[in-house]
Amino acid sequence: MRISALFAYSFVVLGMVTSGCSQGTAVAPASTLQGLTELHARRGGPAPNHVLTWLILDAPGGPNIDPSKVVQWVDYTMTKQPTSQIAHSLGMKTIMYTDPNRTGPGDLMHTNDESTYAHDCSNNRIQVIGKDKQLMNVYSSHLWKLWPKAVQEMISWDGGGVYDYIFEDTADSVVGVKLSAIPCNFDQTRWTNETNDLDSTLGYPIIYNGLAHVPPGTASPAPAIGLNPTSSGGMGEDCYVGRTPTGYHYVPNWLAMENTELTMLAEGRTFICHGDAHVQASSNDALRTYFFASFLLTYDVASSVVNTEFLTPSQVTIMPETQLVAEQPLVPTPSSIDALAQPGGVYGREYATCYLAGASIGPCAVAVNPNNPKAVPPLPFPWPGKYTHTMTMNGAGAYDGGTVRTNGPAPPANMKGGTAVIAFP
Repeated sequence: MRISALFAYSFVVLGMVTSGCSQGTAVAPASTLQGLTELHARRGGPAPNHVLTWLILDAPGGPNIDPSKVVQWVDYTMTKQPTSQIAHSLGMKTIMYTDPNRTGPGDLMHTNDESTYAHDCSNNRIQVIGKDKQLMNVYSSHLWKLWPKAVQEMISWDGGGVYDYIFEDTADSVVGVKLSAIPCNFDQTRWTNETNDLDSTLGYPIIYNGLAHVPPGTASPAPAIGLNPTSSGGMGEDCYVGRTPTGYHYVPNWLAMENTELTMLAEGRTFICHGDAHVQASSNDALRTYFFASFLLTYDVASSVVNTEFLTPSQVTIMPETQLVAEQPLVPTPSSIDALAQPGGVYGREYATCYLAGASIGPCAVAVNPNNPKAVPPLPFPWPGKYTHTMTMNGAGAYDGGTVRTNGPAPPANMKGGTAVIAFP
């Protein structure tokens, strides 16, 4: 996983522990989130300047920038201990990276206790292919004690961090990932249940990463969604866009991620949509539109979070289109993405009130054709004549001066597979 590659340093003893340091604290999250897109028949206060966003900051994979310079665009940040204090004081939600599910030499949880490692039926440790890591055994009560101890130590590093959430990478991720073997007598339901037992021992709010591993060929969420009872939220990598030859994810994977977004909302959990297409932002407007329109179809302004890896000069990966906030959907939030399928075959949703950088711009609509263009011919735009303009972008990220406009050309009569439209009257 790209997240684990970026933050592997966090879980390794690098001589960073400072004796006599005060231990940081993890702040409890807000109470169960409620869907403001439906609760707000009329907004009573100022509109947000952007949808919720997530950025790695002052750490590998992210920019080395003072949080005060990006706070206007960033809501959640995964960051190092000293920077977490600054970011938290500015109102950002702070996250500390850990991975109790994969460890390797030098990691705090990599010990000689064999019971903490998963084994195949020949009693061999299970290797993570391509990394010097092993799969850990979530059944182990010893592992349940190692993780809280490691987290407490890590929080104390470099003078102490202040964190709202602990990030649990590769959570409940066994099937469909690069491992040398499957644990002996593996049962997915039991593994999920034992991961919940692991999570319940931590004592800190958790955001897990594992929602990308949807069952192949289905429209169902990944097994990791079963960790919601013991977590505050979850991340889905490859969310609508990511590591494919074209950068696009098509049906049925696209359907599964939409249903994941809906399920996370229904269960009152934060959902981080991590679109990890690692391509230049300034030359991939169509891919950016596809990602953001797909996100908006089923998002909630209070609990859905955008996280991208589009390349920018500054490494600040917050795109200007995140300043578009859509509220008051004409169709209430459904239980399945199927309910948003339009008669012509694309998926679409209309919103009565939309905002750009906090200013009301009237209604808007999103439409996505998530089919592989090689497999399905173009499908009609669902509201011919109703919308006369579309969203366009210019440049890269918001911090780098990128812009977004709502006066682009009219929507096309027909939408090719792998395209999306964000439309305005």
